[in-house]
Amino acid sequence: MIDKLGEFIKKKIDRKITISKKNKTQIIKEFGITPQYLYDMENGKRVPSASLIKTMIEKLGLSEQEQIELYDLASKSYKEQKVPIDIAEFIINNEKIKNDIRKAIKNEKNK
Repeated sequence: MIDKLGEFIKKKIDRKITISKKNKTQIIKEFGITPQYLYDMENGKRVPSASLIKTMIEKLGLSEQEQIELYDLASKSYKEQKVPIDIAEFIINNEKIKNDIRKAIKNEKNK
């Protein structure tokens, strides 16, 4: 597992270039970002938004495990610790899960 978001992104883009014969400029255009934005992500200066992560997953053809790794690396890259976006969205959109988590928190506090 790669431990830095920028390294992960670089590796997956390089793989896409090799497989698809597209160049980096074409891939950047598919992401809907500027070359500077990509450079900043690759060098740890920016963290992609939730919508950009979803676009990257689709355009780079990431496996389920790679998707999890991308979400986890992105959440670790914020200055303040954040819940991975895929998990946060799942919780937000699922009342049962929210209630189950609240029960689990309550149970932990009562130990």
